[in-house]
Amino acid sequence: MSASTWVEGTAETAAVLAVTVAGYRFSGRLARRRAGQARPAEAAALPAEA
Repeated sequence: MSASTWVEGTAETAAVLAVTVAGYRFSGRLARRRAGQARPAEAAALPAEA
């Protein structure tokens, strides 16, 4: 195997890791945003039920 094969494979692996980390961070940010929107609605509903 030539050096260029190793360089190409390493670059591809780094790209996959970068996309994976970006997706993980975006997913967490989206989940926090959704949780923040759900809490006020839940808080408003609890006193009405009690």
